[in-house]
Amino acid sequence: MYRHRFLQLHQLHLFQVMYMHSLLLLHLLHVMHMHSLLLLHLLHVMYMHSLLLLHPLHVVYTRNLFLLHLLHVMYMHSLLLLHLFLVVYMHILLLLQLFHVMYMRSLLLLQVMYMYYLLGHRLMELPIPVERKEVIAQNTYLLTLDGDIDFQPHAVHLLIDLMKKNHNLGAACGRIHPVGTGRLGYVRFRPSPAYSLVDGNYRMYEYSTFCS
Repeated sequence: MYRHRFLQLHQLHLFQVMYMHSLLLLHLLHVMHMHSLLLLHLLHVMYMHSLLLLHPLHVVYTRNLFLLHLLHVMYMHSLLLLHLFLVVYMHILLLLQLFHVMYMRSLLLLQVMYMYYLLGHRLMELPIPVERKEVIAQNTYLLTLDGDIDFQPHAVHLLIDLMKKNHNLGAACGRIHPVGTGRLGYVRFRPSPAYSLVDGNYRMYEYSTFCS
């Protein structure tokens, strides 16, 4: 009987020990659960702080994208304006080229009119024989100069002698030699009236030209 009683007490003691261990395990599980909740809360707080930090960055990023879009639009407008300016500039150059061509043709036309008046109309109206007119035409020379050019008679004699030696020579021109001081004293200019007349004669009559 005592033995049986002792066994029962021993079993109760074991049950009590197991119960206490179970309680301890439950307590540990509860502590672990609380720690897990605490970690989750900390992670949630960190996540919220990260979102809070990312929101200003997102705002700045959005503003930067907007500014970049504005700069791109301004750049495209600038390219369009430059293209328009280039087109206008090319049209102006084309108009200037056309005006230059018309101006040069006008000059050549005036020179042809002068030559026709002196060598054609005025000479043909003279009441002299045709042979005499041919001699006068062969010995008639036109000298064109600018208003600021001075020359010596010897230079004209050289040009006339040159043209008399070669009957195939239709026109001749010289060079301008500056008489001043400074850098212009080392430069030689081709006289534009004489050169344009020479060039016009070459195109009109296909004569050979000579420039000294």
